[in-house]
Amino acid sequence: MQKKVLTVSAVALMALSFFLASCAEDSFMGPDPAQSKAVPTEEIQWIGWNAEVQPEMEGIGKIGFAGKQITPQAGGIVGGNMTLDNKVEIPAGAVDENTFVTVQVLCIEGHEQCGAGVEFLPSGSFNKPVTITLSWEYLEILTDIEASQFKIYYSEDADGAEWYQLDAAYIEVDYENKLVIFQADHFTRYQWGL
Repeated sequence: MQKKVLTVSAVALMALSFFLASCAEDSFMGPDPAQSKAVPTEEIQWIGWNAEVQPEMEGIGKIGFAGKQITPQAGGIVGGNMTLDNKVEIPAGAVDENTFVTVQVLCIEGHEQCGAGVEFLPSGSFNKPVTITLSWEYLEILTDIEASQFKIYYSEDADGAEWYQLDAAYIEVDYENKLVIFQADHFTRYQWGL
Protein backbone atom coordinates (compact mmCIF):
# COMPACT_ATOMS: atom_id res chain seq x y z
CA MET A 1 0.00 0.00 0.00
CA GLN A 2 2.82 2.40 0.86
CA LYS A 3 4.49 1.76 -2.52
CA LYS A 4 1.24 2.59 -4.38
CA VAL A 5 0.85 5.90 -2.47
CA LEU A 6 4.48 6.75 -3.17
CA THR A 7 4.03 6.07 -6.91
CA VAL A 8 0.87 8.22 -7.09
CA SER A 9 2.62 11.00 -5.14
CA ALA A 10 5.62 10.86 -7.46
CA VAL A 11 3.40 11.11 -10.56
CA ALA A 12 1.47 14.01 -9.01
CA LEU A 13 4.72 15.78 -8.12
CA MET A 14 6.06 15.32 -11.67
CA ALA A 15 2.81 16.69 -13.14
CA LEU A 16 2.92 19.69 -10.81
CA SER A 17 6.59 20.33 -11.68
CA PHE A 18 5.76 20.22 -15.41
CA PHE A 19 2.83 22.61 -14.92
CA LEU A 20 4.90 25.10 -12.92
CA ALA A 21 7.78 24.91 -15.39
CA SER A 22 5.47 25.59 -18.31
CA CYS A 23 3.92 28.54 -16.46
CA ALA A 24 7.36 29.91 -15.62
CA GLU A 25 8.32 29.96 -19.29
CA ASP A 26 7.05 32.76 -21.48
CA SER A 27 3.67 31.26 -22.27
CA PHE A 28 2.60 34.38 -24.18
CA MET A 29 1.20 33.33 -27.53
CA GLY A 30 1.37 36.46 -29.62
CA PRO A 31 3.56 38.85 -31.53
CA ASP A 32 6.88 39.73 -29.98
CA PRO A 33 9.52 41.38 -32.19
CA ALA A 34 12.24 39.77 -30.07
CA GLN A 35 11.07 36.36 -31.36
CA SER A 36 12.03 36.92 -34.98
CA LYS A 37 14.04 39.01 -37.41
CA ALA A 38 12.46 42.05 -39.05
CA VAL A 39 11.56 41.69 -42.73
CA PRO A 40 11.62 44.85 -44.89
CA THR A 41 8.34 45.56 -46.70
CA GLU A 42 9.94 45.23 -50.14
CA GLU A 43 10.86 41.59 -49.43
CA ILE A 44 7.25 40.50 -48.81
CA GLN A 45 4.68 39.59 -51.45
CA TRP A 46 1.41 40.83 -49.94
CA ILE A 47 -1.88 39.01 -50.47
CA GLY A 48 -4.78 41.30 -51.39
CA TRP A 49 -8.50 41.30 -50.73
CA ASN A 50 -10.54 39.50 -53.38
CA ALA A 51 -12.42 41.44 -56.06
CA GLU A 52 -15.80 40.92 -54.36
CA VAL A 53 -15.01 42.91 -51.21
CA GLN A 54 -12.69 45.61 -52.54
CA PRO A 55 -15.54 47.87 -53.77
CA GLU A 56 -17.43 47.35 -50.49
CA MET A 57 -14.43 48.68 -48.55
CA GLU A 58 -14.63 52.08 -50.25
CA GLY A 59 -17.13 54.92 -50.16
CA ILE A 60 -20.03 55.77 -47.88
CA GLY A 61 -21.37 52.94 -45.74
CA LYS A 62 -18.27 50.88 -46.34
CA ILE A 63 -17.67 47.59 -44.59
CA GLY A 64 -14.53 46.97 -42.64
CA PHE A 65 -14.86 48.74 -39.28
CA ALA A 66 -16.25 47.81 -35.85
CA GLY A 67 -15.85 49.47 -32.48
CA LYS A 68 -17.15 48.73 -29.01
CA GLN A 69 -16.71 49.94 -25.44
CA ILE A 70 -15.06 47.18 -23.38
CA THR A 71 -15.44 47.22 -19.61
CA PRO A 72 -13.03 45.66 -17.10
CA GLN A 73 -15.82 43.58 -15.56
CA ALA A 74 -17.33 42.08 -18.74
CA GLY A 75 -14.75 42.10 -21.52
CA GLY A 76 -16.33 41.41 -24.91
CA ILE A 77 -15.91 40.66 -28.59
CA VAL A 78 -15.20 43.33 -31.21
CA GLY A 79 -15.43 42.62 -34.93
CA GLY A 80 -17.12 39.88 -36.92
CA ASN A 81 -19.37 40.31 -39.96
CA MET A 82 -18.58 43.99 -40.54
CA THR A 83 -14.84 43.30 -40.37
CA LEU A 84 -14.87 40.32 -42.75
CA ASP A 85 -14.82 37.84 -39.82
CA ASN A 86 -11.72 39.40 -38.22
CA LYS A 87 -12.25 39.94 -34.50
CA VAL A 88 -10.81 40.08 -31.00
CA GLU A 89 -12.16 38.48 -27.84
CA ILE A 90 -11.20 40.35 -24.69
CA PRO A 91 -11.65 38.52 -21.38
CA ALA A 92 -12.94 40.18 -18.20
CA GLY A 93 -10.07 41.83 -16.35
CA ALA A 94 -7.96 42.45 -19.46
CA VAL A 95 -8.41 46.23 -19.22
CA ASP A 96 -8.25 48.46 -16.13
CA GLU A 97 -10.84 50.97 -17.32
CA ASN A 98 -13.56 51.30 -19.94
CA THR A 99 -11.76 51.14 -23.28
CA PHE A 100 -13.10 51.75 -26.79
CA VAL A 101 -11.64 48.96 -28.95
CA THR A 102 -11.71 48.99 -32.76
CA VAL A 103 -11.05 46.49 -35.51
CA GLN A 104 -10.52 47.78 -39.04
CA VAL A 105 -9.76 45.91 -42.24
CA LEU A 106 -7.44 47.86 -44.50
CA CYS A 107 -5.65 47.80 -47.77
CA ILE A 108 -2.16 48.56 -46.49
CA GLU A 109 -0.01 50.07 -49.21
CA GLY A 110 3.72 49.72 -49.51
CA HIS A 111 6.23 49.30 -52.32
CA GLU A 112 3.60 49.40 -55.09
CA GLN A 113 1.53 46.70 -53.37
CA CYS A 114 -1.77 46.84 -51.59
CA GLY A 115 -2.15 44.01 -49.13
CA ALA A 116 -5.01 42.81 -46.97
CA GLY A 117 -4.49 43.97 -43.43
CA VAL A 118 -6.30 44.26 -40.12
CA GLU A 119 -5.57 46.88 -37.48
CA PHE A 120 -6.57 46.57 -33.83
CA LEU A 121 -6.64 49.68 -31.61
CA PRO A 122 -5.92 51.22 -29.15
CA SER A 123 -2.25 50.53 -28.67
CA GLY A 124 -1.16 49.42 -25.24
CA SER A 125 -0.90 46.21 -23.26
CA PHE A 126 -3.58 44.04 -21.71
CA ASN A 127 -3.60 42.52 -18.22
CA LYS A 128 -4.61 39.15 -19.72
CA PRO A 129 -4.04 37.79 -23.23
CA VAL A 130 -6.74 38.55 -25.78
CA THR A 131 -7.73 36.12 -28.54
CA ILE A 132 -7.36 37.43 -32.07
CA THR A 133 -9.09 35.73 -35.00
CA LEU A 134 -8.03 36.56 -38.55
CA SER A 135 -10.03 35.28 -41.52
CA TRP A 136 -8.77 34.52 -45.01
CA GLU A 137 -12.29 33.98 -46.41
CA TYR A 138 -12.10 37.21 -48.45
CA LEU A 139 -8.47 37.10 -49.59
CA GLU A 140 -7.10 36.28 -53.03
CA ILE A 141 -6.55 32.70 -51.82
CA LEU A 142 -8.48 30.07 -53.71
CA THR A 143 -7.42 26.73 -52.25
CA ASP A 144 -6.23 25.18 -49.00
CA ILE A 145 -2.87 24.54 -50.65
CA GLU A 146 -2.44 28.26 -51.28
CA ALA A 147 -3.65 29.00 -47.75
CA SER A 148 -1.03 26.67 -46.29
CA GLN A 149 1.70 28.81 -47.88
CA PHE A 150 0.72 32.23 -46.53
CA LYS A 151 2.33 33.92 -43.57
CA ILE A 152 0.96 36.47 -41.17
CA TYR A 153 3.12 39.51 -40.58
CA TYR A 154 2.75 42.23 -37.96
CA SER A 155 4.29 45.66 -37.64
CA GLU A 156 5.07 47.56 -34.48
CA ASP A 157 6.11 50.82 -36.16
CA ALA A 158 3.80 53.53 -37.49
CA ASP A 159 5.17 53.57 -41.04
CA GLY A 160 5.19 49.78 -41.51
CA ALA A 161 8.73 49.73 -42.88
CA GLU A 162 9.59 46.53 -41.03
CA TRP A 163 7.39 43.51 -40.46
CA TYR A 164 7.78 40.41 -38.32
CA GLN A 165 6.41 37.00 -39.19
CA LEU A 166 4.03 35.62 -36.60
CA ASP A 167 5.53 32.35 -35.36
CA ALA A 168 3.47 29.40 -36.62
CA ALA A 169 3.94 27.67 -33.25
CA TYR A 170 1.56 30.22 -31.68
CA ILE A 171 -1.16 29.94 -34.34
CA GLU A 172 -4.17 27.66 -34.45
CA VAL A 173 -5.33 27.19 -38.07
CA ASP A 174 -8.95 26.30 -38.83
CA TYR A 175 -9.02 25.29 -42.51
CA GLU A 176 -12.74 24.48 -42.46
CA ASN A 177 -13.73 28.01 -41.41
CA LYS A 178 -10.68 29.73 -42.99
CA LEU A 179 -9.48 31.22 -39.70
CA VAL A 180 -6.21 31.77 -37.88
CA ILE A 181 -6.49 32.15 -34.10
CA PHE A 182 -3.82 33.23 -31.60
CA GLN A 183 -3.36 35.15 -28.37
CA ALA A 184 -1.63 38.47 -27.83
CA ASP A 185 -0.99 40.85 -24.95
CA HIS A 186 -1.17 44.01 -27.07
CA PHE A 187 -2.63 45.29 -30.34
CA THR A 188 -0.87 45.93 -33.62
CA ARG A 189 -1.44 45.68 -37.40
CA TYR A 190 -1.48 42.32 -39.16
CA GLN A 191 -1.08 41.65 -42.85
CA TRP A 192 -1.17 38.54 -45.03
CA GLY A 193 1.83 37.70 -47.21
CA LEU A 194 3.82 35.00 -48.96
